[in-house]
Amino acid sequence: MIARFTLNYLKTNLLSREWSALITNASLIRSRSDYEDFFVCSASDTERLMDGAKHFLSDVEGYLEKRYLEV
Repeated sequence: MIARFTLNYLKTNLLSREWSALITNASLIRSRSDYEDFFVCSASDTERLMDGAKHFLSDVEGYLEKRYLEV
């Protein structure tokens, strides 16, 4: 899903390519927390991810409003 999202939205510049780093980091942390026995995401990493996720959501909402509401 990440590869398809990147291909369809980031590489086509519909959304900023800067989101690639956030998505990659979030995916890595999720994988590590799922599969490593003793991985704990730090509070600062969690705060950065949450802040990034809020900005990402805002960017996606802006894209969707422009794409589907400004007809």
